[in-house]
Amino acid sequence: MEGQQPLKTSRFQVLVAETKFSDGNWEDALEALANRRPKVALVLTDVVTDARLWTEAIHRGAYDLIAAPLDNAEIRRIVRNAQTHAVLY
Repeated sequence: MEGQQPLKTSRFQVLVAETKFSDGNWEDALEALANRRPKVALVLTDVVTDARLWTEAIHRGAYDLIAAPLDNAEIRRIVRNAQTHAVLY
């Protein structure tokens, strides 16, 4: 994943990302974030979401998977909750 360096060195508590990137996917992002301290909560977005993808993403360590298009109020609520989760984790 070409864009991994910012994932390893930038300071943030929550990352909101699509499930697919031009140079990787959500699993690559989780791997890049795995050893970060403090922890970073990964919130995934996708136009097509289903129970299988949601279950796999949560099981593998993502904080949440939400369907796009995103509702501003909903994304703010999820990011606030994810920030709390990242601090406690």
